[in-house]
Amino acid sequence: MNWYFFSSDKVADIFECIERDPEGGVGQAYPLPMSQHYIPKAISRLEMMKVAVSWALPILYDCLVSFCEDLMWATREGERIIVVHGQDANSLLLLYTISCIVDANIYHIDVTPKGYKPIFRETTDEDWANMDNEDNCVRQYDPKVFNVEDVTSEMAESLIGTEKLISPEERKAFLKIWNHWGGEDARDFPILVDQHGNLFHPYDVYLNASIFSHTPTDTPALITKIAAAVAKDHPQVAEQVIVEHIMKMAEQRQIKWASEPGPEGQAIQYKADIAFRWNRYQDMHFLEQFADYAGKKITLSPEDIEAEFERANQDRRDLWGKGHLYRESKKRSETEHEQMNLIKWAYANNENWGWYHLMSVMQVKLEMMVEYMRHWSHIANGPVYADQMERAISLMKVILDWGGESEYKHTEDEDGYLDAKHFSRYVNFKNRKLFPSPDYNGHHFWCKAQRLRFDKAWNLLWEMFRTKLLTWDD
Repeated sequence: MNWYFFSSDKVADIFECIERDPEGGVGQAYPLPMSQHYIPKAISRLEMMKVAVSWALPILYDCLVSFCEDLMWATREGERIIVVHGQDANSLLLLYTISCIVDANIYHIDVTPKGYKPIFRETTDEDWANMDNEDNCVRQYDPKVFNVEDVTSEMAESLIGTEKLISPEERKAFLKIWNHWGGEDARDFPILVDQHGNLFHPYDVYLNASIFSHTPTDTPALITKIAAAVAKDHPQVAEQVIVEHIMKMAEQRQIKWASEPGPEGQAIQYKADIAFRWNRYQDMHFLEQFADYAGKKITLSPEDIEAEFERANQDRRDLWGKGHLYRESKKRSETEHEQMNLIKWAYANNENWGWYHLMSVMQVKLEMMVEYMRHWSHIANGPVYADQMERAISLMKVILDWGGESEYKHTEDEDGYLDAKHFSRYVNFKNRKLFPSPDYNGHHFWCKAQRLRFDKAWNLLWEMFRTKLLTWDD
């Protein structure tokens, strides 16, 4: 049987002809946009956990594991594995991932219409510099490519049966690309395809110059209107990603809200020239000094690092104690230090602050540790520690659900069910004095049983950490 693997549910829905004819094959969609998260280096539970952590949605771990199990089952049973892709980075990364880490014959269907060429645009100084071709002044940008989601249902039916076996030469070429991207984390911004057909990661500051240029300085503009203009400059970036980036810039005080914050709100530029200060650091100096805060790290060779170090030393020797040159250099260093702090703060000020996000990451990490302790630990008490960790995870789930906000039974036509009568959990009130309440930061519980259940889970979790955490080691 044929197993078709798609890069998203949307693509799987387009190829509905497969579902209409189950004997012709089975369709399976990868649950996340692969170009926007950690790219797994293997089809394993551990790698899928890393993906879930990078996406900040541990709940998707089960979906990722299910996808892997289906892929491995198809491999073991000798089924024909077919990857459907276009020119977009998302479907290409799925193709590279499966072809490079699955030990089986892989087929692929390229949905790109015959003769289709990416739609190029004229480059400007605002486009991202290609670090590998600095001397040639080559600039990377994202042209309009044929996305696998551009396929119509009629096209889909005609494409079934046109799959081709990936040749050894193609697999070798895919592997060369994969050695660079496998294990990489997109870090809040999608990986794209440049005008040369290569994958590149332009960091989350890629949109800033375009957003600044399309955000008025004299009158407010709708976020959606700004996003539509920016989308013309960056056709591969989804408009929803652009809207979220504009809102993030407003929250980081790079542009100013002119209405209530939100995707339907308005924004305007500050009177101070924030755009100039930010764009100044998109050059090579910014990338060398602050790439750590912008996204994918830049790796310099040992020889380049030594040369940069020697040039910096020579600059200091030339300037040391030489009157106005030294004073100007010191003033410039102070200014750059202030700008560095601005960039650090802007990057850190994102939406993932708060105990809730931290505990979600802790839960995922513990789930990874359980997997290791139960199956691969070298110590005799590994399974015991795994049991303890699983109890801690169950307590975390209660805490993250605020004691059971999702556990009120009701019918569809019933109102006012958020009370003790409808709370589905039994809670023992006799020992409630043993569990002091923390500061809830104003959170409202629907009934006393839910609140006490939260208090018990909260106190027991930290008691476990106090008495057991230091033993959870291999």
